[in-house]
Formats: sequence, C-alpha cells, structure tokens
Amino acid sequence: MCDFQIMLLKTPFRSVFQEYKKIFVFIATILIAFACLFWKNYGVKTPDIWVGFVGTSEKDPDVAVLQRALALKKVHGIILFGRNIVNPNQVRSLVSFLTRNNRHIPVAIDQEGGKVRRLKENNGFLACGAMRAAADYQGNVLDIQTIHEAAAKEMSDLGITMVFGPVADTNSNPRCPVIGALGRSFSDQPNQVTHCCNAVITAYEKYGLMACLKHVPGHGSSLEDSHKGLTDVTFTWDKKELAPFIQCFKAHPKVAMMMSHVMLRTKDGKFPASMSKKVVDFLRKELLHSGVSQKPLLISDAYDMKAICDVYTPKQFLKQCGVAGLDVVLFYCADAFNTKYASLADFLNKELGIVV
Repeated sequence: MCDFQIMLLKTPFRSVFQEYKKIFVFIATILIAFACLFWKNYGVKTPDIWVGFVGTSEKDPDVAVLQRALALKKVHGIILFGRNIVNPNQVRSLVSFLTRNNRHIPVAIDQEGGKVRRLKENNGFLACGAMRAAADYQGNVLDIQTIHEAAAKEMSDLGITMVFGPVADTNSNPRCPVIGALGRSFSDQPNQVTHCCNAVITAYEKYGLMACLKHVPGHGSSLEDSHKGLTDVTFTWDKKELAPFIQCFKAHPKVAMMMSHVMLRTKDGKFPASMSKKVVDFLRKELLHSGVSQKPLLISDAYDMKAICDVYTPKQFLKQCGVAGLDVVLFYCADAFNTKYASLADFLNKELGIVV
C-alpha cells in the first residue's frame, strides 16, 4: 500500500477535503466552464452553404468543383447568375450535370422581373415585366398570376427549384437606391404588396417552385444600398413593413424568407438582421402573434455585399448566422468579389476550410 493510501486511511475525510480543496475547486471550475460552453452552443446548427460559380458547362473548372462539392455534401445548394446563362438548352444541361447525383439539390435564381432577372429575352427566355408594372393591373390577381405562371413554367422546365422572390418590401421610400429607385417593389401600401406577392407565390407553387420573400424585416425605407455598405433603417423602418412577410407566410407556409443586411438598432445594436438572433426572434414572435407556429426557412442575403464582407470574414458570417437561427447562407455571388479568388475551389478552401 502506498503512502498516499495510508494517509487517506488515517486522515479524516474532512481534513483530506480541506487539503485538496484547491484541486477540487479547480476541477469543478473547468467542468462548469465546459458545461457553459456546451450550453451556449447547444442547438446551434451550422447553416447550409449555397454558392454561385463561374462557368456555363461541365467543362468549366468551377462547375466541376461545384458538382464534386455537392456530391460530397460540403456545399448544399446552387445559385445561378447571368454569368451562367447562355440559352435554355445550355441552362437545362448545366443544371442536370450539377444535380446528377441528387435531383433534390436546391437550384436558386433571382428572377423578380424587371431589372433584377437572370433569364433575359436576348438569351431566348420569356419576357418578364417589372414588378411595378404587374402591380398596375389594379390588383387583378389573375393577371399578375398569369404573368408569373409563364415564368414559373419556364424555370421549372430548366430544373430550377427556388426563386429569390417575390420582393415583399414596401416602397416606403421611392428614392431607396436598391428598391424604390429600381422599381422592385409592388406598392407603397403593405396590403397591395401582400396581394401581389400572394399571386406570384401561387404561380410559383403551381409549378413546384419554392418562393423566397425578400428582404426581412423590410428594405424599402432605406437611404442606402447594402450592396455598397452599411445600411441603417433604424429611423426609417416602420413595423407595417413586416406585414407582407407575415401575411404571405400565413397564406403560403412553404415559402422561405431572405434576411437582409440592414441594421435595425431598436432590435439589435450589434448585428445586421441577417446575423441577428434578436431580429429572427422578433420575426418568429410576430408570426406567433398572427397565429403561425411554423418556422420559415431563413436564408441570408449574399455574404459578398459590402455591408457584410467589409466587416466580417466568411467564417464569422457563417457562424453568427447559425447563432441567429438561419438555415442557409449564400456565398460567392458578386462578380467583383469573385475576382479576389482564383476559383470557387480557392474561395472554399481559403475562406471556409472546405477542400474539394
């Protein structure tokens, strides 16, 4: 029997405890710290990663890399941009190649109509008028729905499964550089915005497309463009701007929502909406007050907008979006941003630690 064991037998337990209490306290402190760390991160899911890419066919390096990344489930969704579009047959072939291992991979595109659309007439696609023009049909749901049904059928035939739209922002500020000035909002009246967006969503759902309402909590009042830098709507935003998002989700509970990069300091003084658990909780609370318990799929606006990429690294953005409760984060979207990297593989490796 060793000396330590003999000491334990001869020494009262209380004395042993006092002699070694520093060790016990140290161990307990470590255990509590680990427990707190675990509790803080418990339930925090890393969002899925959807990316843009450069290329138009399977022969392009980015396309091959993306196909492998999707097959390995290191990237989870595809975003199509104008740089990927040549003509309908080419897009159909490209999407088919990228999704050949899993036909359920999300394939998303911005196709609002008007100035924000990737499928254009000069590439052989249907004409799709501006959203403002659609709203001018005096609220005739059938006309608005008919316009977007044709577009929805075309997108579905190409293999596209999600549309980043319709825009549910209220045109609170007609001079807003990214919404009102571009004719991207249906109306300055939330009820009319809701009316028109519901018609568009109905058209999309008829052809199996998932709609994504944007940009929560509302970008229509902003004085700045979040593509170009920090956008603060604290003193311009009105709660009525949230109504179209709430009402559309209530009518169509399968739609997703895109979180914008605007600062709303009355809800969160630190993070923009896309990274803010407080704003996400506020959205969910408002949904509950409207009788909706289901949670929408929440998607970030693109990382490579200057409101975000000038402040946060991709890893920081991805982590904080997870803390906020987002489900999907969008990367590698803007042409100007992409020139910083040799390829999609270079971006994934350097910024997210993803090796393909």
